Parts: sequence; C-alpha cells; structure tokens
Amino acid sequence: MNRAAVEPAKPAAKRRPAKTKSTSPKSATKKGTTAKTTRPAAAKKASLRSPQLKEPSDADIRLRAYFIAERRVQLALHGDPALDWIEARQQLVQEARGAKS
Repeated sequence: MNRAAVEPAKPAAKRRPAKTKSTSPKSATKKGTTAKTTRPAAAKKASLRSPQLKEPSDADIRLRAYFIAERRVQLALHGDPALDWIEARQQLVQEARGAKS
C-alpha cells in the first residue's frame, strides 16, 4: 500500500508575513535596539569621571559642612556657609581618593 494514501495529509506550515523594519524610535525601543545608541545623561557624566570614584552625597557634604561651620564659629574665624560647603566637599573627595588608593 502507498504510504501517502494511509497517512493523513499534514496541514501546510503557516507562513508568517515578513517583518517590516520600523523607523519609529518608539517601536525600536520596545525591541531593545535603536538606530543610534544613546546613553542617559547620568551615564555620560559617570563615564567622564573615574569609574571607581563616587561623588559624596549632599547629605554627607551637609553634615561635614555643619561641623566645619561649628568649629569656625568656636574659633571665631571668618567665613561663610558657602565656603564651608566647598571645604566639606573637598575633604570628602580627598578622603575618598585616599581610601581607594
């Protein structure tokens, strides 16, 4: 007997329509690819700095500036809060560099 006559006919494979490439950036981001690779601004800034070095947080700077101002007032030294902030940030960055090295 003929095999083709005994076996039921298999349905033909369904053909999917060819995918069209979309030029809209919205659909490209859904797929995870874009025509032009872009990075967020924060990532660009981070890449400019040393990857191991992190900036001190505002809370850390604020606390250090408070103690600098307190000491300045106790010693009756001239200065202002803006200079205390700058000095605090410089100290924290210097400490971070010293800790990493």
